[in-house]
Amino acid sequence: LRLGFAAMLGLLLVVVGYWQRRYRPEFAATLQGGGIATMYLVVFFALQSYGLLGAAPAFALLVAIALLAAALALVQNAISLAVIGQLGGFAAPLLAPVAGESHLALFSYYLLLNLFIVGIAHFKAWRMLNLIGFVFTFCIASTWGVLRYRPDQFATTEPFLIAFFLIYLAIPVLFALRGDDKPVPWMDRTLLFGAPLASLLLQYALVVDMPFGMFWSAAGLAIIYFSLVDLLRRFAPEAAGALGDELLAIGVGFATLAVPYAFDNHHLTGAVWAVEGATLYWAGARRQQWLTRTAGVALQGLAGIAVLLELMRGEVGPIPSGSGYLAASAILCLAALLIARTAHWYSNTDSQHRRPGKGPGQREAAWLQALIGWGLLFWISAGVGEIARLVPPGLEPGALLLFFALSALLLEFVASAGRWLPGRY
Repeated sequence: LRLGFAAMLGLLLVVVGYWQRRYRPEFAATLQGGGIATMYLVVFFALQSYGLLGAAPAFALLVAIALLAAALALVQNAISLAVIGQLGGFAAPLLAPVAGESHLALFSYYLLLNLFIVGIAHFKAWRMLNLIGFVFTFCIASTWGVLRYRPDQFATTEPFLIAFFLIYLAIPVLFALRGDDKPVPWMDRTLLFGAPLASLLLQYALVVDMPFGMFWSAAGLAIIYFSLVDLLRRFAPEAAGALGDELLAIGVGFATLAVPYAFDNHHLTGAVWAVEGATLYWAGARRQQWLTRTAGVALQGLAGIAVLLELMRGEVGPIPSGSGYLAASAILCLAALLIARTAHWYSNTDSQHRRPGKGPGQREAAWLQALIGWGLLFWISAGVGEIARLVPPGLEPGALLLFFALSALLLEFVASAGRWLPGRY
């Protein structure tokens, strides 16, 4: 009886709020949000605390309430109601785990929710919904993968991962196709860089035991991004101008990762983060967005930690060695050098042309030259370790001299060609 009265109260709040939508829209949205939240709680307590509902009816009611909230949001152009409905929709399988034993049912339901988000994005630029959907989808998928995934479920799991990746790749492109020539908003950029990063990390867990699995995955992602850039430049050049550079940079990053993965190397989690970080910083410097640049630099630190953790998991001697560490260190070093070079170049360009905005300043560029030492630290330790592992003891001094000389010559050549004085030093 108490739950029945509470449900009636929640429904009454929705009705009164909808009736007041023309006179006091903000107050009306608050009433309707409170009513929807009340109905969510009624269903939850009826299921979990009192056992008055089974899992299947409770799940159906939660989905119905989420659809009601979405319909009210679209009719009234109220994003707050859409957010409440979306949160309830994503939480429904967690509150009423009717699909808990079947990952097919769980991911099919989330696929429908994400397709619904794409449908809303076609009509409304409610970017918060896209971000919430992305976070919920990949967090729940990651949790399920850690707790329940088995290799024999690959054929029924991989299609959903591909579908989720394509959905959150399509949403920023959809906004760009509307003719938005402004810099890509940070929420769209979060999807643009977060979707491939999260997808590749989940893909690693799926194909880690398959020969060349990560090579085909990285190469496939590179082909997707290159093809998308080509299509945008052919048929929607105005959209290509808005985000084509970012898409191209991500494609180059995955193509770069495909090379070491072609040697069946699976220990490149840190390298993935380093490439993503360098791409983020380059995009942030080009678009004058300090938050994007900060995220790119932070990813370099996380990449170094990931490389060291991968090294600690393996059996190594007192000197770090192994082809995995060498490949990861080389990619991390290149990414760190790219950030330092980008910061130096853009800070000088902005100062010479007096460009306003939030581009890299002289102080930021000076601090980021420390990444030269950070990157070379990994490269040199990996090179010394490989020499100790592969070269006979009598030839080690000559091999070390050759390694340092070639590294210095290469850096001098690149830095002098790019007018990068800190790199020459």
